[in-house]
Amino acid sequence: MTYFSTFIPGLGEIVRDHLVKKLEGFKLELLLDGLVVYSSTSNIEKIKLLKFLNNSFLLVNPEEKLKISLGKSFRVVFSRENELVAVNKERLARIESKIAKLNNLIIDRADPDFEFWFLERREGQRFTGVRITKHPDYKTVLAKGQLRPELAHLLCLISEPNKEDIVLDPFAGSGAIGTARENYPYKKIISGDIKPVNQNIRKLDALDLKYFKNNSVSKIITDPPWGISVGTDLDLNNFYSKMLQEFSRVLRPDGLLIILIGQKELFEEVLKRLRSFTLVKRYNILVSGKKAAIYKITKK
Repeated sequence: MTYFSTFIPGLGEIVRDHLVKKLEGFKLELLLDGLVVYSSTSNIEKIKLLKFLNNSFLLVNPEEKLKISLGKSFRVVFSRENELVAVNKERLARIESKIAKLNNLIIDRADPDFEFWFLERREGQRFTGVRITKHPDYKTVLAKGQLRPELAHLLCLISEPNKEDIVLDPFAGSGAIGTARENYPYKKIISGDIKPVNQNIRKLDALDLKYFKNNSVSKIITDPPWGISVGTDLDLNNFYSKMLQEFSRVLRPDGLLIILIGQKELFEEVLKRLRSFTLVKRYNILVSGKKAAIYKITKK
């Protein structure tokens, strides 16, 4: 069957490579910035388990009968440029009626079994699909500043997980990265923060990792403070310098640092001054509408 999935723009290379690894009979049909179309012989349940994707859909033709059963009731959703949009009532009624009659379904706009989505992208491409994934309203379940699970998973995938990894997140917050990292091979995961919010987070000062020996950590995956909040007095130049020096000390040779940064230019200036690090890749993304980047850095 053919599917399309949305993901965080800027990370198409990572998404494509891991779809190849995770799905049987994978064939890439189209890769856009933030959307991938592909076919696979894997079943729908396996597609649902791909936690690095935002939403996944079974690609369908609304003029044809569905080839699988997903329930008895449905509703229609329209999206343009990643925003839900309203449509003319008469047009909506015509589309609903046609789908309902063709598939012997009931229209339920409040609590349906599944949804037909009509997506239109900024470039003009249009896609119609049945949504097969559903996540909770992140505004109600995530703490302020907490990473969305999809982004946490992508950070972990960029780190090239293996079973010998000793992984550290010294800016853990509520622990999103550590929780995501548990889904991949590892030897040990340490989540820490200067102000732990739960018992799973150790009390750590990322600028003084005194409990860690030199060259004792294989991977650091983290999201440090961005220093752009109103009223902040964080000296980012000094902060980045101390942070990277300490990361360099505890990382093993050839260890990886995967770090999400909002202040890209300043971070790169500081990074250049540390000869112990080599920048492997920068992925430019948006986080809650703000420009940011994921840096993949190796220790020499």
